Amino acid sequence: MTILNINRSCGNPSYSGRLQIMRSKDALFLINILPTETYLKGVVPSEMPASYHLEALKAQAVCARSYALSAVKNPKYDFADLNDSTSCQVYMNQGTDTQTDLAVDATASEVLSSLQKIVTAKYFSSSCGSLSSSDDIWGYPDTASQDTHMTERLETEPPGIPALSSEEAFRNFIFQPAENTYLESSDPWFRWQTELSMAHIRSNIAESFAKRMSADPKRFTVLSSDGTIDPDDISQIKIVKRAESGVLQKIKLIGRNQELTVSGEYNIRCLLVPSSDTAVILQDKSTRNGMSLLPSGYFFLEEINDGEQITGYKIYGGGFGHGAGLSQNGADTLAEKGYDYREILTYFFEGINIENVNTLE
Repeated sequence: MTILNINRSCGNPSYSGRLQIMRSKDALFLINILPTETYLKGVVPSEMPASYHLEALKAQAVCARSYALSAVKNPKYDFADLNDSTSCQVYMNQGTDTQTDLAVDATASEVLSSLQKIVTAKYFSSSCGSLSSSDDIWGYPDTASQDTHMTERLETEPPGIPALSSEEAFRNFIFQPAENTYLESSDPWFRWQTELSMAHIRSNIAESFAKRMSADPKRFTVLSSDGTIDPDDISQIKIVKRAESGVLQKIKLIGRNQELTVSGEYNIRCLLVPSSDTAVILQDKSTRNGMSLLPSGYFFLEEINDGEQITGYKIYGGGFGHGAGLSQNGADTLAEKGYDYREILTYFFEGINIENVNTLE
């Protein structure tokens, strides 16, 4: 069935299975009910280009199946297991494809597992050369994520151990990566740069702070006389914490009479997203405009000054996405080198098995 008032990259998407409309509070939701393997044939081409090597597509299929079946055990909604966006897995943004269908069929029912349990397999677009642990990205200061399968490592052959928590070490890593050492060193997103004016940063805070704090209150701390933030008073950004993987974990936005501490790479990327008319310049000199997030949390800041006043920041970074789990571009690079999908998955995930879901508890 084709839905004419929904537009995706493929145009108006056509859905297999059954469609059901549900009301929740003041909204209507369109629910697609279908078998897992059919669902995956709408996910894999939407999450990874069908032009990638087949072994990379197979690795993506196993990750997507693992993620989906984990969600079935812990549904996101009362009336549905998943949504079709990047907050879960992108579904039917692209039409089905014979190559991605083949990847799903060739890995039918296979999932990542550990101790007879399905592993929630996370993935992202492109790496800066360093991969993060689950705790680096999703752990809270007082709560570990309990996921030990995504670990800090350099994206080399074999994987190395990163030591990038200092600003000097991370700056050197961004500016002077060892040539041809990292899997994705030739990818345009491997290195990028942009800049933000203080005026735009204040505008971002005014537009996004309340929404992000409401969604993720544990990661924000406000120090001011009345417990509120005046965006117009913010005049400086201070880096507070960076993981050994290099991903930024905590910053302070400082004013004369207030401080806002922001934790979590996603929240930081939201508040420091460039304006729609400011380009992100990739290492191949191509540009991207109109981004909804800063490309990644792997970046450092360089002040732009007018006398003693900070007027903005240059941002130098690498990678695209959160940086934990399977790098989709890295998976394709490994496939090109001759890795099969099982070898790709064990490269990115530690201590996992690849098993038929029907054999698990």
